[in-house]
Amino acid sequence: MSNASDKVGPAGRAQLERFVELLGAYSATVLTTRVLDAVTDGSLTPAQLEALTFIARHGGCSTKTLSEGLRISIPSATRSVDRLVRKLLVDRRESGVDRRLVMLTATPAGEALLGAVVQARVTRLADALGALTPAEGTQLLTLLERFLLVALHDEQSVDACCLHCGDEHDRACVVNTAHTVLMGRPVEHP
Repeated sequence: MSNASDKVGPAGRAQLERFVELLGAYSATVLTTRVLDAVTDGSLTPAQLEALTFIARHGGCSTKTLSEGLRISIPSATRSVDRLVRKLLVDRRESGVDRRLVMLTATPAGEALLGAVVQARVTRLADALGALTPAEGTQLLTLLERFLLVALHDEQSVDACCLHCGDEHDRACVVNTAHTVLMGRPVEHP
């Protein structure tokens, strides 16, 4: 029985290995670290961005929900929230139903910061896509979505790649499509 790397051969395997490293580096460095440095003057870490994004998408969530959604410990989630509250990007309030429960929401400043980060990321990618013809750009995006649909072939991969977009849930999202294929139902969202 042959495995997938046999199908691409040694040269293709080396090319795939390099591509994986370069894609990871581009995402982590250019689309995250550099964008955060440019937009926030380095005052926000990638982990804080991830927490702020989750909170904004799930307004009124608890620290426990944040920790579960990001797959981090409650103490780590609490530290991130504390830092975001100090930076006036997140508001922490007691629940009107249960005073023991603390609800987290992004402040207007937090929402504005997220918008600026998203815009900077989109601009960088759009600039890169601008080097392609419109047909090539459309084809590339279509192929990338198709690739993701094929790559998300198990429940763990789907769960790991889900953006937990909450109220912004897009039923046409490739992760939602993969989840539906695997589980027979779309991703559940609050």
